[in-house]
Amino acid sequence: EPKQMKEALAEAESFSFRADPIETIRKYLTMPAEKFLTEQLKMASRLGQEERQDDLSTQIKMHFFERTGDTFALANFERLRSAEEWAAAKKISGKTRKQLAALFLQHQLKPLPTSLTQLDRSLREDATHTFKCVMGFMGDAGFCYPLTLAQELVALALKGGATLQTEVYVQMMKQLTSNPSPASERLGWQLFALMVQCFPPDPLVENYVANFLRGGPLSATFYLRLGYAARRRGPRSRAPLDSELPGMLSAVEDMHRGEEIEAMDELPPPLPTSPSRLGTSFSGKI
Repeated sequence: EPKQMKEALAEAESFSFRADPIETIRKYLTMPAEKFLTEQLKMASRLGQEERQDDLSTQIKMHFFERTGDTFALANFERLRSAEEWAAAKKISGKTRKQLAALFLQHQLKPLPTSLTQLDRSLREDATHTFKCVMGFMGDAGFCYPLTLAQELVALALKGGATLQTEVYVQMMKQLTSNPSPASERLGWQLFALMVQCFPPDPLVENYVANFLRGGPLSATFYLRLGYAARRRGPRSRAPLDSELPGMLSAVEDMHRGEEIEAMDELPPPLPTSPSRLGTSFSGKI
């Protein structure tokens, strides 16, 4: 640990003690931060310290984003449709195409007319369906059993593979941007945590997701660790069961209770449960 290394070096210097291990400590402590973290990560990997690997990997990623600035802002994601193309497919009374384009990656209360990312035609209907699930779970559209929607969302994403999963992550980032409702936003972060546990972001979108998390109400480390743990477990073959969902969703609330988050100090209403209804179409209910 850096703290212990600094203490050991200070004590050695107080006695003018010189030895190879002390010089090795000095070398590590004078390294650039990212390089030092990388060396620590190598050691943690050799020792099989999984949680420490997760923590160090997250720190390295945060340093990376400090260097890259807005390179990984969501608007720069190469798989996005153009805002103009999306606006052309969307019709809202009283809104010009230019106004709609400006709302492309911001929270909305209407269903999507088409996917946010470039998808094969066969997946575009699923993309509009997953967005309805997102809206229903977050309380942006009326539905009595949001946990069922969470299961439906995960089931569709697992079936659709990496490209649809990437679309769902973009949908979530959109709905958590400029969201005027604290309750909706908080439910959105719960759903985000569930997604990370069920299908971590594909490498194509991973850096955009991680960069987005830096601006969230909880530490990005929390979500990244969930993703690392999920990757170690391997891909899920099905959506969580009714009995699994509360624990997977409560991870966020546990973090909320452990951190002071002034901007989001009111809990959303409890999520009602119901028997799973995977495969049910919600298109007429949201």
